[in-house]
Amino acid sequence: MAKMNKKAQIRDGAFILMTLTSIAITILIAGYLYNQIDAGFADSGLETNESSVAFDSFSLAFTAFDGGYAFIVIGMILALLVSSFFIPTHPIFIFVNILGIMILIFLGSVFSNLYSTIVAQPGLNATALQYFPISSFIALKLPWIGAIIIFLSTIVMYSKGKGGDSGY
Repeated sequence: MAKMNKKAQIRDGAFILMTLTSIAITILIAGYLYNQIDAGFADSGLETNESSVAFDSFSLAFTAFDGGYAFIVIGMILALLVSSFFIPTHPIFIFVNILGIMILIFLGSVFSNLYSTIVAQPGLNATALQYFPISSFIALKLPWIGAIIIFLSTIVMYSKGKGGDSGY
């Protein structure tokens, strides 16, 4: 079996944090645009009963987007944990994981601050609270999520005994 890159765990953690931030910002902006279009439609006088029903039924989809975001978070973390099991390890690389925890806490802080800056814009805060409470909670807790991701994947990586594929 070919040797795998032992730093992939940190890179995967950074990818997860970046992806989570991107998805949270995207659905937040989509919800904000929906609110603006719905209000504009209602104010223009062009709104019909059918369009009103369509807009109202679509607003229910944002709950599904919020739940889907939580599902994506859990799925990505589980995928990282499963892939961490197959990374060959040696106890000396625990220092790389400690460094990785610090790096991911820093990156999580940057991405969390980016999200909080965007949410602080007028109108976006109300949209985040109304439609995306789970997504906002997760996006604002990314430093903790990054630390937990690396901590759990470190446990998985180093929990293999010598009988398994430990790489040393």
